[in-house]
Amino acid sequence: MALLKLASGQDPALLHPNASNGVLAAGQTPRRVLLVKLSAMGDQVCLAAAVRDIRRRWPAVEIDWAVDERFADIARLHRDVKQVFALPIKRCQRGWRLRQNRRDLFQALLALRRQHYDLVLDAQGLWKSALIARLARSPLRVGFQRQACGERPAALFYTHHHQPSRSAAVARLRDLAAFALGSQPYAPLDYGLAAMPMPENSTPSRRIALCHAASKAEKRWEDGEWVKLGRALAARGFQLVLPWGTQAEQQHAKVLADAIGAQYCEILPYTQLADWPAVLASLRLLIGVDSGLLHLAAAHGLPTVGIFVSTHTDLFSPLPGRGLALGLPGPLPDSSAVLQAASRWLPAELSPG
Repeated sequence: MALLKLASGQDPALLHPNASNGVLAAGQTPRRVLLVKLSAMGDQVCLAAAVRDIRRRWPAVEIDWAVDERFADIARLHRDVKQVFALPIKRCQRGWRLRQNRRDLFQALLALRRQHYDLVLDAQGLWKSALIARLARSPLRVGFQRQACGERPAALFYTHHHQPSRSAAVARLRDLAAFALGSQPYAPLDYGLAAMPMPENSTPSRRIALCHAASKAEKRWEDGEWVKLGRALAARGFQLVLPWGTQAEQQHAKVLADAIGAQYCEILPYTQLADWPAVLASLRLLIGVDSGLLHLAAAHGLPTVGIFVSTHTDLFSPLPGRGLALGLPGPLPDSSAVLQAASRWLPAELSPG
């Protein structure tokens, strides 16, 4: 208890929020809120819905976001975020000895320290995210209970702790925000990332993205199933789009395209995160494994089919009626099951019989 009081600056007896106004004093309206979520791409998208909930609760509040520089464009895409602190965390971990890396990190942290917040939410629960939350100038720091943190000592830096009751990624983060707000997650689900509708009187797109790449090998679907799915979609007249993010993924995309039929496939050039909304607007459908692009497409309202090979379908929260998740804890889908799931967004005459 003494250690907790020393680290957080608050007595443990104050860990439970006011029932009517979250962790804030009764009647207090916050002017500025900071969210800390450093990585990864899919996790940033999941947090976007909680950001939208905060703005719905307090329409006049200014919301800032601290994030690793690799994923800062996700935060910049959010219409409710005023300022993004792009921190070179990963760059410093890989090259701490480089003076420029250390200088960039210290300058970013100094810029953060110049701000004053009524409330800070650490949505990650790691040592590094909790330390950044603690460095921010705020009397209130909200995070998960010790047992729910990815690194349990992170909880020592919070003044208020939330015990999550739901495992789904988006629901878990929205519940954290609701705990701080003294409310319930708002309906309907809204990520705050503007959907990009097809222009009036335009022909529906014939382009379908196959997002084959994932950050971990165990998340990937079998190549043979991708090939069968790609050939089935190509036979129905669709142009297949294969994105990539690393050289290895680019080579893999070429292998799949050659096996499907290169004339039916377009291997995208390397695309920055900030440019992906325009790419998504050109698509009819995205089919992919559990990856940041799958979650980004779902958050923008593009019809999506998620294939969960080693992770749980609870991680996927598309907008209502705009996405389906196949896989764990159910059986791993084959190409026929994925094609059947995708058929609801394909023209009836081109859907599988």
